[in-house]
This record gives sequence, structure tokens and C-alpha cells, in this order.
Amino acid sequence: MRRGRPGSWSGAVILITAVAAGAVDRLGAASPPTNVIAVLVDDMGWKDLSCQGSPFYETPHIDRLAAPGMRFTQGYAACTVCSPTRAAMMTGQYPARLHITDWIAGHQRPFAKLRIPEWRKFLPHDVVTVAERLEAAGYATASIGKWHLGGEAAGLR
Repeated sequence: MRRGRPGSWSGAVILITAVAAGAVDRLGAASPPTNVIAVLVDDMGWKDLSCQGSPFYETPHIDRLAAPGMRFTQGYAACTVCSPTRAAMMTGQYPARLHITDWIAGHQRPFAKLRIPEWRKFLPHDVVTVAERLEAAGYATASIGKWHLGGEAAGLR
């Protein structure tokens, strides 16, 4: 396995795939579709898991998930902060295309020397997510944990 340059990611992504356990029927039908679990972790470094070679952190449960699966070790976060990274991961689009370029609620600096550009503070409902595409292909999907992509402005309560 190739190792990336040491450094810190804004949000490390752990993508684990494992073939669903299931018996092949007597006619040799294909096994169920592959399960995909994507875990986005804020402020995690590339070597903060024992399966990545960390001598400092013990992560046996993640290691057990990663062992039979496929690990992508050459990825980087789409942005330096959480909301744009999460939006990019959920949609497959760059933060600039989504106009989500800072963490939501972002910075309010009225006396800054440089003006902060206008940006969207929510993920619009009309943006199609990877989960929606997977669901259309027959997968069961769930998003669990920190959303941080909008609140009432996005129609969420």
C-alpha cells in the first residue's frame, strides 16, 4: 500500500466496502450488492488509525471493518473546513460549484481587510446526493451524525 505525505486532513474519509454475507442459491444467482459504509471524520490525520500504522491510537473496531474491505488511502478533503467537505462528499461536487466554501455558519468579520465572498449557508434541496443516486439503484441508505449543511433556511427543522 502506498502512503501519502504526512499531514493533517480537515476531514478524513474512511470508505469501507464489504460484500454482504449471503448464500448463493442452487442456481448460482449473484450475491447481494456490495455494502458501502462511508465515514467522514472531522480533523482526523492520515495516520490516526491503527490500520494506517498509528503507534499512538488503538482503533480495533475500525480496523475490523477495514480488514476485509477496500481502503482508499490517497484521498484528501475537498476543503479545509467541515461543511464544504461534507457537502462535496455527499454530492460529488466541488465546494465552489455548490457555493458552499466555509463552515456553516461561517465567519462574520465586518472589519476585515478583505471582504468575505458571498456563499451559500445550506445545501439546496434540488442538489442530488450520492445517497439519492444509490437509493435509486436499489440500495438502502442512511446519513447518521453531524449534518451541518443548513437549518431552517434550508427548510429543515
